[in-house]
Amino acid sequence: MTLDGRPGNGRPFRIDNEAIRELIAADGAVIFLVDSNDDSVSAVAESVSEDARARGQSRMPAPPRKVGEGLVGWVIASNEAAFIPDARRDPRTQSNRQVEGIEAVVAVPMRLRGRAIGCIRLGVVGPRRFTEED
Repeated sequence: MTLDGRPGNGRPFRIDNEAIRELIAADGAVIFLVDSNDDSVSAVAESVSEDARARGQSRMPAPPRKVGEGLVGWVIASNEAAFIPDARRDPRTQSNRQVEGIEAVVAVPMRLRGRAIGCIRLGVVGPRRFTEED
């Protein structure tokens, strides 16, 4: 899915979520954006491989969450990336939609003028893990 939008500065942007997922060879990629009040974050786009969809890995629709809560909220609040080898064991992961097996996650803030305005969350299930090159 391609996400088009205008952040607070009004300049257009475009993110091709499917291309990001395929480039990293992830099972799923979700884009989250901070709302206009800067207090909650919502999933706005998702790309899921066919295998992941068959395993129930799709996360949308997802309810909004407060900035600072959960893994994505932590990434946005701290403005730092998170590399999680097993999401089931990370206390920041609060999803009710945990898939079976080990899910490795990379969540990276999307920044505008140094401030996190969103997050891209990539996940893989099974033996594959993210590397520094990813």
